[in-house]
Amino acid sequence: MLIAVGYVGMNSIRLERAAEARAKGYKLINYIDKSARLYPSTDLGDNNVILEYAVLHPGSQVGSANFIGSNVNLGHGTQLADGCWLNSGVAIGGEVRLGHGCVFGMNASAAHGISVGEKTFVAANTFLADSSSEGAVFLSERAIKHRLKSETFLRLLGVV
Repeated sequence: MLIAVGYVGMNSIRLERAAEARAKGYKLINYIDKSARLYPSTDLGDNNVILEYAVLHPGSQVGSANFIGSNVNLGHGTQLADGCWLNSGVAIGGEVRLGHGCVFGMNASAAHGISVGEKTFVAANTFLADSSSEGAVFLSERAIKHRLKSETFLRLLGVV
């Protein structure tokens, strides 16, 4: 069985349903897209979804009931606890420890060697440079629209 539930409640529903299924005697499987790259030294729990072109570098440890989206990169020696959600394009540096129930939005990233507290929320396009405490929320500023049109801007830069 595979429990496929979104990150509602910071992933708590997926974790609860997986625990209930195990208690009833079900064996939970992983879904790993054939294009994903997991090195032989990857330690993988159950009930994980790993989508296309994800790369889990040597020595990665992935707990149970995690969602790893398309084009996610987990650096060497990364430890991912249970019930995390890593959306498309997430990049995690090497030797990072992600606590239980973390959520990373599209293209978010974490610096090498940090620890991310349980139930931390990192919004899309946000770079987490330092370790975080439990339940922290990190947001990045929105893109700023420049006053110039694209052709003028690029001409001033000498690109065209």
